[in-house]
Amino acid sequence: MQRDKWGKIIDKDTNYLNYKRKVMTNVEGAEELAEQINDYEFDALAIHTEVDIPRKVELEYFKTCKGVNPMGGVEAKASKIVADLVNKPVAHAPIDRFTEEDDPEMFHIFENIAIPELAGEFISNFYLQCVLKGLWKAPRINDIKEGPGLNVADIDFMVSPYGCIGEPHRACLEFDIPVIMVKENTCVMHDPIPEEFIIVDTYWEAAGYIKSMDIGITPESVRRPLSDTIVHRCEEEEVEEKKKGGT
Repeated sequence: MQRDKWGKIIDKDTNYLNYKRKVMTNVEGAEELAEQINDYEFDALAIHTEVDIPRKVELEYFKTCKGVNPMGGVEAKASKIVADLVNKPVAHAPIDRFTEEDDPEMFHIFENIAIPELAGEFISNFYLQCVLKGLWKAPRINDIKEGPGLNVADIDFMVSPYGCIGEPHRACLEFDIPVIMVKENTCVMHDPIPEEFIIVDTYWEAAGYIKSMDIGITPESVRRPLSDTIVHRCEEEEVEEKKKGGT
């Protein structure tokens, strides 16, 4: 990835990506962006633009360290839309819009002490380095459902925050992939949890559950108290039928 090429591909002055955050996040100009980079050869795409959100919302987020990242939703949405258009891995990093002369309060907000969960937000106001590092090892997108590469058959478990239900969760239900929800990792969502989901208290417990299943141990067998043994009784005729059927 060369800086001069990325400057041509993504130029905030041309307004190819105009982000707006109102009641819902909107991404405009994705088709124009995909068309502009159509002639370039690349394995992954890093988008580095401003995100248009109200100053009050952004200031409150960084001051209180509470609530939902006001940029995260539109960044994820933009990355997904563009990735579908170019069929390549895509990630977005926001550009810091504030200077010390224009807005000293916002410029120095990153000097505050943040909670551990937001440490990554405060360690830099550039953000692009983590995107480049992640895309450097990003897997290629493979449309082939069977064959080389990763597909749904390679997924054994999904670990999720508690109370969050989305398309990945519903896909796991469709393909009988166990979903583990961790209670200590809460979120702003309070969706009804399907009874098929596995509920644990901590990530330690989730890791133990996955390891138990991986080596063939029924997780219930390492919990206390042990559940009652269930005995199934078969009539003599049923036993004979099973023997004839080879079971």
